[in-house]
Amino acid sequence: MFKLSSLFHGALIGMALSTAPPVMAVQAFGDQYIPVAPVSAGQAQVVYYRSATVGAQNGALHVYVDREFHAGLLPGGYTAFCVAPGSHTLGAYLNDAPDYKGKNTELYSAHLEGGMTYFLKAGEGANGVPQAVKRADAEKELASMHKQIQALSRASSVRACDY
Repeated sequence: MFKLSSLFHGALIGMALSTAPPVMAVQAFGDQYIPVAPVSAGQAQVVYYRSATVGAQNGALHVYVDREFHAGLLPGGYTAFCVAPGSHTLGAYLNDAPDYKGKNTELYSAHLEGGMTYFLKAGEGANGVPQAVKRADAEKELASMHKQIQALSRASSVRACDY
């Protein structure tokens, strides 16, 4: 009996010493979409999303705001952000490394009005052109989508929304 329990105890110690600490999985999605509130006249709000269509290409579409990385959209993901009213460049690009088109080329300019919310659908193509969508149509698609939370925005013009 002593030998068996000693062997068992030794095996448990060996397992404890040889087991690597658990690796934390990166969570890509947060809360499910709920309709966004109106913003103040001093801001424009953008809801950028990527459909969860069958056959969607692998990888994240990199969303750029004013030549700076904001988010990586996986199929079925969205991001919502606010900027000052005025002209901004926006785009979402798949597999854009090493050229980083959203920082350097193929920039799409939009004039965003204060107090307005814009719904933009990211295309699956590599050209980055955002598609403007009416709120009612966008929110039908967004109803089953979740917020992208796996990356931190590096876009300096993005601000917390003032609702």
